[in-house]
Amino acid sequence: MMEDGLFRSNLYVFMSVAEEGSFSAAGRKLHVTQASVSQQIDKLEDSLRFKLFDRASYRPVLTEAGRYFYEKCARLDALYRGIAQTARRKADTCGRLLRIGITGPIEQKHLPDIVQSYRVLFPQVLTDIRLCTFAEGITGLEQHVLDAAFGLTNDFRNRKTLQCFPLTRHTISVVCSKKHPFAVKRNITGKELAGQPIISLFGFSDTAFFDDYLKSFEKDGVKPNIVRETDNLEELILAVKLNQGIVLLAPEVIPEDTELCSIPVTGSHHHVDFCIGISKTNQKPYLLPFVRQVQTYFADLKA
Repeated sequence: MMEDGLFRSNLYVFMSVAEEGSFSAAGRKLHVTQASVSQQIDKLEDSLRFKLFDRASYRPVLTEAGRYFYEKCARLDALYRGIAQTARRKADTCGRLLRIGITGPIEQKHLPDIVQSYRVLFPQVLTDIRLCTFAEGITGLEQHVLDAAFGLTNDFRNRKTLQCFPLTRHTISVVCSKKHPFAVKRNITGKELAGQPIISLFGFSDTAFFDDYLKSFEKDGVKPNIVRETDNLEELILAVKLNQGIVLLAPEVIPEDTELCSIPVTGSHHHVDFCIGISKTNQKPYLLPFVRQVQTYFADLKA
């Protein structure tokens, strides 16, 4: 039986008397006087409103009700110990678990190599990879349901509880169908985007990145003609294939598809700064080493 804080009470004293066979033996076990044991049993019996022990003989004997009560308490004690042990294992696992939010193709391409090299250094750490949107990654960090999240540097702006670590800057390409007039071009200037129907992701418009996205058009001297927002990347690409417009994406996000054309945008202010973010209050010991591993990986890609 556990001598735990939750059981250092009249209930624990009762169980000790039942197991040790006398008030004096229970007192020695608990390092209290026999009188103190007797008083606590009296209080427990008063609270329960039935007798736990028959004290007529030399040694206290459990009454029928007392025996039933002890058996149930013993089961409760065993259950408590099992719950506590499981909870300790979960706490230990949680301390070794990194919950990582990823947003799409860039992480899916690079993360397996990053995690593999990280596990060489920290084989005891588990990783839980979760697909999310940029906004969900930010929220997940703020609500402490994610330990790290990949995203766009702009979206971490003014998030005082979060810290982001820049990883890489991507140029922008125009993605269009092979039926689009841009399909024959080798590159496109920012000014050539004027008047072109542009498709973007739904929910993208409420992000800090979108503000800079519009400012980049403004710096290029172009008023964007955003004609549609789609729910996900797959729907976005389908709309492009149907020649409903063009889309501006980082090259690594663009899927390999024979029905699409990808043309670099030159002489433009458009770019994407990719990063990994964490909560400033996250104290998991394996988190910052993971961030450093990610930074090292992307630095090596640039070299």
